[in-house]
Amino acid sequence: MAHTRRTPDQPVASVTSAAPSASVDRDRRLRVYLWQMGIRILAFPVGAWLVYKGTWVWFGVALLLFAAFIPYIAVVLANARQAPPAGQGGQFVAGREELLAPTAGGDEDEPVVLVGELAEDDRAG
Repeated sequence: MAHTRRTPDQPVASVTSAAPSASVDRDRRLRVYLWQMGIRILAFPVGAWLVYKGTWVWFGVALLLFAAFIPYIAVVLANARQAPPAGQGGQFVAGREELLAPTAGGDEDEPVVLVGELAEDDRAG
């Protein structure tokens, strides 16, 4: 089998391009949802009060409409996962794991590639 090397134009996996953990992402989405529902809790009674009093009715109706549609928007935004940062590399996946071994008395500039499969140790330990 021929030796394959990563070319300079192939991306290398980077720790900084890793997505946030599931718990961090979930906590962020929960905070966004709770803020939006908190705004809704304030918008609904204020809008109803403005319409009831007859002052700034247009603003009260706008707040009531906002309070009616914000749950849908909040759920959509809460279910949206954060996209990974752009331009910070990707992942390089080799087709096969290769082991490099020094050559015995040969050309030391060109290593020999040993291709094989990893065997599990079945001994009880």
